Amino acid sequence: MKQIRSNAWNDIEIMGKFTAIGMRQKLEEDALTINTCGQNDTSEKGNFTSWVWSNPTNRIINHNYEDITAISVECLWQGTKILTGMNKPNEEILKGNWRKGKAKRPIGAWAGPGNPLITSPGEARRKIYIPAYKHLFEHWIQDPEIVEWIEKARNHKNEVYLRDHDTGRGIDQKGPMSHAWVLSTFLNTGKWPN
Repeated sequence: MKQIRSNAWNDIEIMGKFTAIGMRQKLEEDALTINTCGQNDTSEKGNFTSWVWSNPTNRIINHNYEDITAISVECLWQGTKILTGMNKPNEEILKGNWRKGKAKRPIGAWAGPGNPLITSPGEARRKIYIPAYKHLFEHWIQDPEIVEWIEKARNHKNEVYLRDHDTGRGIDQKGPMSHAWVLSTFLNTGKWPN
């Protein structure tokens, strides 16, 4: 059964202790709100209310997939989008220019040399995005300060809201998927969405 939290401005479908919300969604002043989109293209970790470490553009580690490497989760995701006229991933995007791939309509996602393109958004997220985001999380969870921030949030008396520019929930949807939704799902269940 869905739990809805209403305030003076809107209704929010609660996911559990951690709930993904949009950047502009209004909340009560005493709500614990954590920005997961701060400081693009950095290797910083942020602070308790700005989890820069969880931003898919975080560049602390490289991400490998099939025969390619990207400098961030977002670069891997955008770089593996194959557009009409392309026959391989875009090196410029894999090396950092992820904005070049945003909002483009791909014909599919890279599945490796000689393999047919992945044409389902859900399958592409399962094979590319979720494993890369999990890899980023597993790197940062080795940092005791990150563990402390997560536990402090988990012990907050009320729900914890993770802000993201994208608000899409679900792997199989056609529009953008929220990384805050992916992170909230894992923090609430101990399982990555699949």
